[in-house]
Formats: sequence, C-alpha cells, structure tokens
Amino acid sequence: MADTYTIPATGLGAIRSIALHELHGPTLARLTGTQDLPVTLHAAPHALQAQLADAPLGLLPATDRAEYPELDWLLEQGFTPEVTARITVDGLASSAALRLPRPGLLLPANNPPAQAWTLLPPSSPADAVTLTDLPDDIGIDKRSRLQLLTRLRALPDGGVEVYLGNHLAGRLPDAAAAPLHPTVVAHREHGVIAVARAYYAPRRGERTLTLYAAPAEFDPTHVSPASPHQDAASSFETTTFLAAQGPRNADLDTPTADTSRTWIWWLVAALILLLVFAGAAWHYV
Repeated sequence: MADTYTIPATGLGAIRSIALHELHGPTLARLTGTQDLPVTLHAAPHALQAQLADAPLGLLPATDRAEYPELDWLLEQGFTPEVTARITVDGLASSAALRLPRPGLLLPANNPPAQAWTLLPPSSPADAVTLTDLPDDIGIDKRSRLQLLTRLRALPDGGVEVYLGNHLAGRLPDAAAAPLHPTVVAHREHGVIAVARAYYAPRRGERTLTLYAAPAEFDPTHVSPASPHQDAASSFETTTFLAAQGPRNADLDTPTADTSRTWIWWLVAALILLLVFAGAAWHYV
C-alpha cells in the first residue's frame, strides 16, 4: 500500500476551490449537508480520481490536473496524495471541490539539512508565528510565495532562532520560543536538527515568513538520516529541489545536473516520508 502524503488545506496562503466532475451518486448518498473531508487522489485516464474512504467521489479533469504537476510526481514516486474536499449534498445541486494551495505550494521549495533532521508537528494557524524584517541575504525574491523548511536553533538564553540554510531569518518572540526551546534542545542533544514548515509571502509591501511548529518529544523513528550528497554549507538551498539543474545551483556547491539527479530524487523521497509522519496533524489543524 502506498504511503499517504497529506497536502495541507490551511497555512499556505489563499486556498483554491477546484470542482470535481462526474460525481458518484452512491457515495454522495452516504453524506448530508456540507462537510470538509479527506480524499485521496489516484491516476485515471486523462484525469485524477478522488476517492472518499475507497469509494469513488469524482474526477479532477485534465485541465485542472495540469495545473498541479506535483500531484502526478507524487503518484509516480509511489505516494498517494490526500487532500481536503468540500462536499455539499443537495439533490441535483450537489457539489464537491478540492481545496488546494496555489500551484507550486504543494511541496517545500528548498532542501532539508544535509545532517540528520526531523520535521516538527505543525501548530494550529492561530498559534503560527510570523517573522518580518527578513534580511536581504536569504536570496528569495520579494514577490515569491513558497512553502519552505526552516531550521530552528536554541539559544542559551531560552530564545529560538530561525534559519534558512546558513542565513538567519529572525528570532522567535519570547512567548513563541518558550514552548519550543526544550524541543529544539532535546533534538540537538541527539545530534538532530529540528525543522519547521513555513510559508514565505509578501504582505502589505514587506516579506513575511510564517512558521507552523509545535513542541514534540524526540522520536528516533521520525529522524531522517544525513544525506551524503551535500555538506552542511550547502544545505537548505533556496532553489527548488525538484529542479535538478546544476548551473542554477552552482553557487550553492550542489552537484551538476548530470550527477545530482539521482541524489535529488533520493532526497525528495526521504523528505516526503518524513512529511508523511506530520501530514495528518497538519491536515486537521
């Protein structure tokens, strides 16, 4: 059975509502009113089929499928995408629509650390922390919208710093750092980097980085091993890890296109396996 990769319906900016077609009457007959429910996506001729608890729900047509090539990539790698569907049962007016982030936001846009790391569970949107006044040297265009992986560093004074690679993005407010500091320290004592998912976006003329991270006990089963393909100085590149382009990553000391592709796919697969552990929690916050 394929691993499920949960795509969050909150925390990544504006959500798009994409209608499903050819809805399956017997599946709708089991439901009432309007509900947001998890559905899985599966390959079908010229479409993706949405299933609710293994029962067919409807089809995502080819035109909409083409907007999200990450979905096909996940399927090709043996993962089953799980997304939120808003289903309304109202006789002939019944409808179902997938609730997805903008195209390009389904997967993180940067590499995880080269060292051993673990992804912290997400906080609720109400407990998310937004950093502003980001430094210019993080190397991300002001107009970009990205899902990113950030590295957390515990300070002796109880504070927590947020890094994108070797670039300091900012420091968490004390109230947000207090519950996370023991978690970051516990992981560091085991030689593991605590990683948090974040959303980078422009807001009212300034760049923002919103973090979703909750305290967690150290769990060795959630640790990704160190990657052999890059050293610490080159981790957390800010170009997409899905694009194995040597010249684009040359300034980050990553492999060239000919040598990097194998490690890129290995890395992405390992990353998604780690994201799977936190996916269910992210889905329901």
